[in-house]
Amino acid sequence: MTKIDTQEAITKTVKEAIDVVKKALGEEAVGTDEWTFVKRFADGQAIIIHPEEDDDGERTINVRVNDEIFIGAKSEDWLDIFSEDGGQDE
Repeated sequence: MTKIDTQEAITKTVKEAIDVVKKALGEEAVGTDEWTFVKRFADGQAIIIHPEEDDDGERTINVRVNDEIFIGAKSEDWLDIFSEDGGQDE
């Protein structure tokens, strides 16, 4: 295990998140869609990237650094608020 600079890791993780979202959902999705990116590190540590709107309606990137993160097993079920094509039902 190598100790790395947290700020550098955040910068790299934001770039990685944007690249992954662009490839998966398209360039426009980065600035419009709801998504979350989790970069896991040793001992349960993680950096979580999630865009959200601030009080003025401006879209910002929220960055959380967590000491412990737990991810449950994947379910193949669909949540009823989303359509099966990945969009949100009206």
